[in-house]
Amino acid sequence: MPGDIHVIKTATESQNAVILGPMIDSIIRGMIGTFGNQVLDFYLQNSLAINGSLLFYALLVVYSQRVYQRSFQFLVIRLMGKRGDVFHGSAEEIKRRLARTEIPWSEANQISKWPFVVAPKSLLLRFKTPRTLQSLISLDLLSTEIKSMVPDAHTASQAKGKGKGKGKTK
Repeated sequence: MPGDIHVIKTATESQNAVILGPMIDSIIRGMIGTFGNQVLDFYLQNSLAINGSLLFYALLVVYSQRVYQRSFQFLVIRLMGKRGDVFHGSAEEIKRRLARTEIPWSEANQISKWPFVVAPKSLLLRFKTPRTLQSLISLDLLSTEIKSMVPDAHTASQAKGKGKGKGKTK
């Protein structure tokens, strides 16, 4: 008919409308503007590659955080085995003793051959080197962890005394 206006859509616009639904598509496209429409079209055309890349990066981050945890645990266990007898007292005292102790950063670096490390609550991949581990694992973190593993002298003496003749006798 001569008076009818025909809207010609490209194949991409038709596919996007089917994916989002025609009503939702028009509402979203009306709100995001011209540049937003271009970004949305690009995302919809390349969603598999974009989502695959994000998933791959997320897996790298998760595994690298596990490498961080293993390195941290290695340091705590090594320090406890090496000088566990001197790590009593408050976290500040332990931190001062740690500052005078040689910490095996190179050995912690060799725990895993994985080349990346990520600190907890972070998403930034870093190359794993002894210097990187030293910057990520502070003496505060080590001293707090060691403090939680070593009982106080007062607590230890109370625990020893509980089983010896303190109860009622018949």
